[in-house]
Amino acid sequence: MAFYLLKRFLSIIPVLLGITIITFTAIHLAPGDPIRVRMGQRYDPVIAEQLRAELGLDKPLVVQYLVFLNDLVHGDLGFSYIKGQPVTQLLGDKFGNTLYLSLSAMAIAIVLGMLAGILAAMRPQSILDYLVMILAVAGVSIPVFWLGLMLQLVFGSYFHMLPVSGMTEYGATAWENFKHLILPAVTLATVPMAIIARITRSSMLEVMGQDYIRTARAKGLGTRAIIFRHALKNALIPIITVIGNMFALLLTGAVLTETVFSWPGLGRAMVDAIGQRDFPIILGSVTLFAVTFVMVNLVVDIIYAWVDPRIRYT
Repeated sequence: MAFYLLKRFLSIIPVLLGITIITFTAIHLAPGDPIRVRMGQRYDPVIAEQLRAELGLDKPLVVQYLVFLNDLVHGDLGFSYIKGQPVTQLLGDKFGNTLYLSLSAMAIAIVLGMLAGILAAMRPQSILDYLVMILAVAGVSIPVFWLGLMLQLVFGSYFHMLPVSGMTEYGATAWENFKHLILPAVTLATVPMAIIARITRSSMLEVMGQDYIRTARAKGLGTRAIIFRHALKNALIPIITVIGNMFALLLTGAVLTETVFSWPGLGRAMVDAIGQRDFPIILGSVTLFAVTFVMVNLVVDIIYAWVDPRIRYT
């Protein structure tokens, strides 16, 4: 297991190199000048060239990339071109907000998705089963930004029950701040909840047809014991795989939800940085996304061995 973990950690290096090279090349070849964006209407060619030299943008792309790589190895993501603050500090605050939103959405998706999948598997071909599958297909099909706007319209503008934007309010209570989380968390949870429900149902139906389940029924075990002590544990491997992938995607793909609800997270920060040609924030965000995705998949592999002792990594 230790050797496997070492190999996985070492595999992060070529992944990060490839991603940073592609991202670095793409953002520097895209049209737009960060210096012109930063200076705005006060743009002066002489001052612009001085500022370009201070930021190292006058050097060849290869040299700029090597400088970025050297700083990355030392844990330094540079300074924002527009805000002039350390990227590590800026992204640290934003990543915490995105993690808060993603964990909340994932908790909703796991609880409701697995519950719906188990109930559907217990009564296959029933009205409940068809209803769960219809809702699951709808959850996957509905665009996240449209759902977010509809929730804002219904619960914010029409019923005035929940706030429609932002994360917190100055001087607000814990409950008021929690209310800001409800709509974006539900919106973000919709797709993973639908996928988890479908995978749980499929995996449970496969397990429920095994011989040991029939033996457990013949021994007189109750339905609850069969479901939670025997069937669910053996059906968890594909469910854990989906949960891990969905959580990584939530962390790295919450851009639309954060934009619709003005949530101050990492995805929204990257969208703003792209519009402002703030290269350090873009590179830092993509690098953080890549590391997160790899680490989540590594944790999923470790959970495999914990859930199923037959799995061993050599």
